[in-house]
Amino acid sequence: MVPKVARVFLAGRLFDDPVSGHTVHIHLAKTIPSGDEADWELEDLEECDFDGYAEIESPVFEEAILDENNRGKIVSPELVWTATEIVDPQTIRAVYTAFKMSNVHHLVDVQKLAQTVTLANTGEQFKRKLTFYTNNFAV
Repeated sequence: MVPKVARVFLAGRLFDDPVSGHTVHIHLAKTIPSGDEADWELEDLEECDFDGYAEIESPVFEEAILDENNRGKIVSPELVWTATEIVDPQTIRAVYTAFKMSNVHHLVDVQKLAQTVTLANTGEQFKRKLTFYTNNFAV
């Protein structure tokens, strides 16, 4: 049993701790694989590449809290990607998070979009806040 206070600590430590030895990188995926999501690896996701796109590195998360279900919870700021020029429309299918440790990216989360979003015009934006939870798990 992980104490409630540890769930909050873990959420904060994972996503908003500059001395943890890793950085958080948020990406957009234009293609996602079929099959069991639990088997996906970073190489299975095709990152967006529209003009103006870049991964978001080390966003400053809100303070971790304990939610009403006794889970550690941490929320990202609103993340914004803007198309600076669109030649061909590009569809966003997922937002994925990787930790970079010792110069290697490790996939830690994929959030498929319930409805895909297509950017087709210059200046269009995709905005998203991400929420992460730590549950009662053994470490």
